Amino acid sequence: MQSARYNARVIKQQARQESETALESMARKRTENDRALSAIRLRMQESGIDTTQGSSADYFEEATSRLEMQILDQARQSELRDRARRNEAQMQIYQGKVARANATNTAIGQLIGGAAKIAGKIKDIKDATPG
Repeated sequence: MQSARYNARVIKQQARQESETALESMARKRTENDRALSAIRLRMQESGIDTTQGSSADYFEEATSRLEMQILDQARQSELRDRARRNEAQMQIYQGKVARANATNTAIGQLIGGAAKIAGKIKDIKDATPG
C-alpha cells in the first residue's frame, strides 16, 4: 500500500508539472501569435492597406480566432491528460488497497488452514493414544 501511495504521489506530481508546462506553452503561443499578427498588420499598413476595416479587418479577426482556438484546443488536451494522470493516481491507490485486502485474506486463510491441520493432528494423537 505504501508503494501505491508513493506511485500516486509521483503521478500527481507529474500531472502538476505537465499542467504548468502546458500553461507556460499556451502563454508563449499567445505572445508568438500576437507578434506574428502585428508583423503582418505592419507589413500590410506599410503597403498602404487599411487593416481596420473591410476584408483585411475580417482577415485579422478570423486569424485571431483561429489562433486562439488552437490554444484552447491545447488547453483542452492538457486538461484531459491531467485528468487521466489523476485517475491513474487514484487507480494506483485502489490497486494498493486491493492488494492489501488480498494479502490479509490469504494470511487469514493460511492461519485457518494451519489451525485445521493442527486440530487434525491433535485428534489423530488422541485417537492413537489408548485410553
